Amino acid sequence: MAVRVRHHVNPLSNKYQGTVDPPVWTQIYARPHQPLHLDIGSAKGYFVETMARQCPDWNFLGVEIRQPLVEDCLKRRDQAQQDNLHFIFCNANTALQAVLQSLPAGQLQRVSIQFPDPWFKKRHQKRRVVQPELVALLAETLPQGGRLYCSPMF
Repeated sequence: MAVRVRHHVNPLSNKYQGTVDPPVWTQIYARPHQPLHLDIGSAKGYFVETMARQCPDWNFLGVEIRQPLVEDCLKRRDQAQQDNLHFIFCNANTALQAVLQSLPAGQLQRVSIQFPDPWFKKRHQKRRVVQPELVALLAETLPQGGRLYCSPMF
């Protein structure tokens, strides 16, 4: 039986305000010292899944706020035996800092944010994933020469 997954969630809800324990990188990646590509808002994970297949010399991490999607991504990853791919259920604006701080310096090399929810109304802009605090965190974590890819919001 298929589980209905909402297209939009309220990231300000108490349900999404918690932090996550950073993963033990040596347990989730076969080669944990490879450069890391972070995909914020990975949704169904097809982008990073394909990238992980095409770039075996990189590790890929998808973060997504909708838990059923993360569970599906992890199942597909396990079935495909992709040892350079992982997914985390979390709110990027509240939990990502601990995850990034647990990485060895310079390991995060690329970040992608594709089609973030625009939340057009002014009173809803606080729900956007791309917030000044997130941009500052990525700027301080990415090394010189690191890349940030962000698609338009609409």
